[in-house]
Amino acid sequence: MCWASARIITLLALKALVESQADVVWDRLCFQVSEKGAIWYEWRAWRITLPNDAIGEQWLLIRRNPDNPLDYRCYLSNAPPDTTLVELAGVALTRHSIEQLLEEAKGETGLADYEVRHWHGWYRHITLALLAHTFLKLIQHDQREKKPFAGLVEHEPA
Repeated sequence: MCWASARIITLLALKALVESQADVVWDRLCFQVSEKGAIWYEWRAWRITLPNDAIGEQWLLIRRNPDNPLDYRCYLSNAPPDTTLVELAGVALTRHSIEQLLEEAKGETGLADYEVRHWHGWYRHITLALLAHTFLKLIQHDQREKKPFAGLVEHEPA
């Protein structure tokens, strides 16, 4: 699935779309758990065709905050028409973790530190930096797996 930010759609058109379907019930889904408990969002997906777009029919996915219905996040997807809302929302929320991994790779393996003259050198540098970052993440995962479970502490030691 390919995702893009839905900045193409004007706010007025988006507002008109949401208001025209005011009687439609939004699905409440939880994909995150914080220290205070589950974080719920309301989701709605429509099949749309954007003007001057060669892709054709796409998904417009809107996430809104139940506490503030005017707080929207929009996503576009070229996923197949039979894709479920849970799949669309799950893929849309992976963006944060991917951005976090790329930031880590910039700091740990020098992903952004390249000086090349041709695309061959750039491609090799990016490939090796991401491969090194993957290797480091696998080592970190193995180290976490080897640590014994400490268990729950029922009371403070005296």
